[in-house]
Amino acid sequence: LSSVSPSSTPLTDTLIRVPIVTGTNSLCLLLRRDSATGSQRAPVARSYAGREWEQSAGLFAKTGSGVSVDCSGGAVTECDVTLPPLEGGMEYVLESYEYESTSEAEAARFLEQATFGPTRDSI
Repeated sequence: LSSVSPSSTPLTDTLIRVPIVTGTNSLCLLLRRDSATGSQRAPVARSYAGREWEQSAGLFAKTGSGVSVDCSGGAVTECDVTLPPLEGGMEYVLESYEYESTSEAEAARFLEQATFGPTRDSI
């Protein structure tokens, strides 16, 4: 977990370079939140399962939000993310998660996405 606090954030856009998450069961989120309480969490961007960084759905996915993601470098292992200035009392944080799942859970997930859902026999 790392953060960019309001006192160190300029009034202009900030460019950060973030590594692409390489683990197949890994997720990294870039969030904006209230620095005092951790509330008012808004996803900004994400990288997961070896995929390049992308803008997250929601507030910062809108055109003109000030967020942009550029993963156009050659052998991409990092991406540049441009962040808009923060409002007072807010900060950006990176959060990383890893998870384990069973083969049954993976099969059920696949069937939920590719069909009308799994049955016990199909798993």
